[in-house]
Amino acid sequence: MKNSISKPLKTTAAILSLSALSLSLAGTASGANLDVNFGSDNDGFGGFFTTAQSSQTTFAELEDSIQVNRSSGANERSGGLWTDEFTGANALNRDDGSFYTFTTQVAINSVIGSGGAGNVALMLFSNAAETDPQGISLKMFYGTSSADSPELRIDSRVNTSDSSSSERLAWTGDSFVSGNVFTLEGIVNFTATDAIVTFNLTDSAATPTTASVTRTFDKSALVWGDVHGVGTEHNGINFDVFNYGVVVPEPSTALLLGLVGIGLVLRRRR
Repeated sequence: MKNSISKPLKTTAAILSLSALSLSLAGTASGANLDVNFGSDNDGFGGFFTTAQSSQTTFAELEDSIQVNRSSGANERSGGLWTDEFTGANALNRDDGSFYTFTTQVAINSVIGSGGAGNVALMLFSNAAETDPQGISLKMFYGTSSADSPELRIDSRVNTSDSSSSERLAWTGDSFVSGNVFTLEGIVNFTATDAIVTFNLTDSAATPTTASVTRTFDKSALVWGDVHGVGTEHNGINFDVFNYGVVVPEPSTALLLGLVGIGLVLRRRR
């Protein structure tokens, strides 16, 4: 009799343990999804704010985008369009197992400056400092001379390139010139010690080109912030930002059902 009673009790304990695991998984997601279409007919600035080191950068609200206009002044450094929606209590979790997808769409209007190469960057987990924002910087890198090859780069600053050759990739799609539109996607997966970052870039050609590059950051070595957005570094790059999205994953219903299923199997087998 003891055996017939003790086995179901152990099974119940196993099911309760699995239920606790399900609840624990449900608590790993933080904040909420952000999906903004910019412009006067959409969400305006959509809760984003701007930074510019000097008056050489201006931001204009158009019908379906925010336009970033930069003059060719020699002292110009970085400018940015940022959201702090994921700060404070809504800060995105960087613990082991957390993962997020960020996207934005950018149209190049003109590159009129001189004085070296520059970029438009999808900035993630940034401190949004005006002179050289730090964080994860996913760059459309371009040059102002024929010697500079356009590239995808993953760096830790807007103005500084610290990526190795394996963390850069030559871009062979549409040129970073006026009239061309690009979708930038950043996927960040956190482990206990690292941030594994994938940068996907796609153009708007009739047959689109997509290229991807990956970099692993040591979490303890990177300067972290809770501001995300689009940054730029160049003397005279003008572009439109059409949208910005952050996907914060919710716990998988299939996973939770699977855990319940495991509990039922355990009960049957016992």
